[in-house]
Amino acid sequence: LYIHPDEDKSDLDARFLDLGYRPGISSIHTVADWQITQLPALEKMLEDKKPRLVIIDSLFAVSHPAGIEEKSPEFGVLVADLVLLMQKYQTACVMIHHSAKAADQWAANDINSGRGSSAIAGAVWGVLNLIIPQTKDNESQRNVEVRDGTRMLYGKLRGVSDDI
Repeated sequence: LYIHPDEDKSDLDARFLDLGYRPGISSIHTVADWQITQLPALEKMLEDKKPRLVIIDSLFAVSHPAGIEEKSPEFGVLVADLVLLMQKYQTACVMIHHSAKAADQWAANDINSGRGSSAIAGAVWGVLNLIIPQTKDNESQRNVEVRDGTRMLYGKLRGVSDDI
């Protein structure tokens, strides 16, 4: 189940079709109009579709239309409720959340480097940070297109003593 409210459902379906997935036939179901305050609607989708994986792209996109600030305590509570819902249906969930823009929060091993509430990191099982390695050429620019595909993935998982 792929939730992406930033795009129209027909655009989402077309993108997946380009990747070789056929909407309505493949096992990928797209949702373009869900908000984090609509947990009962998500629960119905979980009951009906029985997905093994839910991808929410992004937390900002599912919370902003509802008027919920990422830095508010309510946001952390909603993420925790979302995690409980996924546990109830034994469904894995990837929640995409963008990094903070403040330079001092770009440390790859900082599980609170996502923007907004630190309660997000506390509510989930693990946090993975995908970063663009710094070079002399882009030291001062954070949003640089890296054409060679170089990325670094760091993680902090609950119950695991070492970073990955």
